[in-house]
Amino acid sequence: MTRHLTKPAIAVFVAAALLAGAGAACSSKPQRSVQAFCDTFKTEAIRLHDKYQRAADTFGTQQDPLVGLLGAAGTIFGAQGDMVVLFDRLDQTAPSDIEPDVHAMRDAAKSSADATKKAITDPLGAIGSGLVTALQSSGSSHAVDSYLQSHCDLSFERNS
Repeated sequence: MTRHLTKPAIAVFVAAALLAGAGAACSSKPQRSVQAFCDTFKTEAIRLHDKYQRAADTFGTQQDPLVGLLGAAGTIFGAQGDMVVLFDRLDQTAPSDIEPDVHAMRDAAKSSADATKKAITDPLGAIGSGLVTALQSSGSSHAVDSYLQSHCDLSFERNS
């Protein structure tokens, strides 16, 4: 006995397939590609540049040097968290050939930010931890830098 799909059954099947395809296309998971990686880097670099340029402009206008110094110190500590976010976003789009190095940089940034939190109670430990982290991640840092230089357009001209 041969069974045939009815027209309504076929319509339901096609609609389900189209919805599944649309759901996959609209998923929030970033694509891993050279273009997505480069676009993410450029977007994040501009965002961070603008953020820190505004901070520098603000601190440069302070009449009280202590207020400017404290503000700048806060910005420096905040930058470590920004590096964690930067490398996390890059890790989500990195192509497979560079992803392990990007992931290592994300972990190094996280480790450095965590060590900085302990700087007040253990300043020498924080310095030592930061130095070890920098040495351990230097290979990945060079790999990511080389990848960006060879695969991405790093000009940041804007149409203002």
